[in-house]
Amino acid sequence: MEEIKEKIKNSIRAYILGDALGVPFEFQEKGSFTCKGFTGFGTYNKPIGTWSDDTTVILCLLDALTKANLNFDKAEKIFKENLNAWYYEDKFTVDGLFDIGTQTSISIQSKFENSLTDRMGNGALFYLPLTFCFVCKELQKKDFIQFCKITHNNLNCFNYGWNLCLVIKNLLNEIADRIKLEEFKNRGDVINTFNLVLNYFYQLRESDLSLRDCLCRVINEGEDTDTNAAILGLLLGLIKEVDKKDWLMVRKHEFADQIIDEFVQTLIA
Repeated sequence: MEEIKEKIKNSIRAYILGDALGVPFEFQEKGSFTCKGFTGFGTYNKPIGTWSDDTTVILCLLDALTKANLNFDKAEKIFKENLNAWYYEDKFTVDGLFDIGTQTSISIQSKFENSLTDRMGNGALFYLPLTFCFVCKELQKKDFIQFCKITHNNLNCFNYGWNLCLVIKNLLNEIADRIKLEEFKNRGDVINTFNLVLNYFYQLRESDLSLRDCLCRVINEGEDTDTNAAILGLLLGLIKEVDKKDWLMVRKHEFADQIIDEFVQTLIA
């Protein structure tokens, strides 16, 4: 179980690392830049190691799951409270409110009164860490939907998000299933992110490249660089180790580690 603990912690760290590496390049076109490692400023003019809403949302989620002792109904309530604390009070953030997705913003402003929509942003993939609950309890698609619909109430978000949950479950169980990928364009919705990230994961999972170098590869595809790298990090982080020097470059990494450690301890007491 200690090995599983370390895998999960490393995976979440790798997600945050990918987010922080990708923030300076978000929405830039492929070929207009080269990511070789940590850099600052760029799109949002933020210091080196700044993470975005991608990390904030999963920290809100992990904190809620911990405080609710993995009771999903209780966690849903706490998660919504955490999102409000982020949006209105700058909690769970490294540098204030920036780069928040339209659907997430509307959801919080509307007090989470979300009807089914045709918008399928890749923010639905923020809920992938729910998969780690598999280590101590059964997780079903309806559980993923319960949280996903809070900000991304869309059928494609449910389906593609759940499929990635199954990929993560297989990695935890060391099963190397390969999903057939569709044609895609790198444009930041859940289907295209799903295909782009898995395409890179299959290419890089057995490579000798460091985790950071792998994340830079997908960042150099441009567009939604932070989310693409974060999701790839979540997958590759179950295989490749986060370098301690890289982790120390991430701003407020101690704050993130506290939430991660408490979550992992709740999973595997």
